[in-house]
Amino acid sequence: MKHILRIAAGFTLLALTASRGFATTAAALIPGDLLVADNENGTYKGEIIQVNPVTGAQSVWASGGYLVQPDDLAFDGKGNLIVADFEFGFGKIFSINIASGAQTLIASGNNVEGTTSLAIEAAGTYLVTNYNTQMVPPSSNVIRIDPATGNQTVVLNADAQFGSQMALPLNSALDQNGNLLIANVPDGGGVSGILNINSQTGATTVVSSGGIFSTIAPRGIYFNPAHPQDLLVTCDDQSTPSLSELLDVNISTGAQKVLATGGLINYATAVTEDSAGDIFVADQMGTGHSSSSIIEISAVNGAMSTIASGGNLSTPQEILFVPVPEPASLGIVAVSSIAMLMRRERKEA
Repeated sequence: MKHILRIAAGFTLLALTASRGFATTAAALIPGDLLVADNENGTYKGEIIQVNPVTGAQSVWASGGYLVQPDDLAFDGKGNLIVADFEFGFGKIFSINIASGAQTLIASGNNVEGTTSLAIEAAGTYLVTNYNTQMVPPSSNVIRIDPATGNQTVVLNADAQFGSQMALPLNSALDQNGNLLIANVPDGGGVSGILNINSQTGATTVVSSGGIFSTIAPRGIYFNPAHPQDLLVTCDDQSTPSLSELLDVNISTGAQKVLATGGLINYATAVTEDSAGDIFVADQMGTGHSSSSIIEISAVNGAMSTIASGGNLSTPQEILFVPVPEPASLGIVAVSSIAMLMRRERKEA
């Protein structure tokens, strides 16, 4: 048996507020649950869905306000969930305060045009990737955003049409040196594979290309600092489910190791890992599958199981675990705020 604590905090978030639109009431965040950024729900009215990884129960944690097409999520450790929203190629970065539910716009416009991913640096600044569909041909960039002022600094401007290796950056993660690892899709040029962007100079190197990436491009990535040489990568082909795979990519050698292929993995868009080493994949509806889902893959034997399916899951783009004890300002680890303590038990096949 593996035992993982899930703590239910004794509070409920207030109704979300934003400077535009309507936002729904959010439920309590529970450490150990998954948050899923769903960027369409059939109407391009984005949602953030909370999923219990034990029971599969879903609840809409946030919707409305600035949520249109959320593509990436990150906790800042200060009581905020930071959201990168693509919004039809115009893009924005905003925060959702965990305690009050208030949405606050941090940056939009200028170099923020079609945000596809974000990563929070040790200094608290954000590294954001953008795909500018308003330009012909489209171009992409990496920028640094100061969350206090919204100031933008360009790290890299890329144009694959003119030889840049980066074309369409779909997801990103910081490596142990603070540089940006990017899942890159070619678009009229560029490399199909994993890139490393120096966070200071913008210098770009290819971490892994060829091999499986010659057939299908990477999409979701997850970097676990406990395993600094390994990068979890999903790569997919919506029309050919047998080509959808979960890889372990060695970021030093570029070697690609298949961890899982086909089966329940159909159109995998995001990946994360729990403290026990089990892997969770967000999978969009595709050929042969009737609904989008969250899939768990055992670290012991690679067995797949569906955790949640259908319901509010429509077009999942990103998943992450609600952390313990961060965000610190939640107060969720204080004894006085604990309404329930439940031991999670999951059998290993």
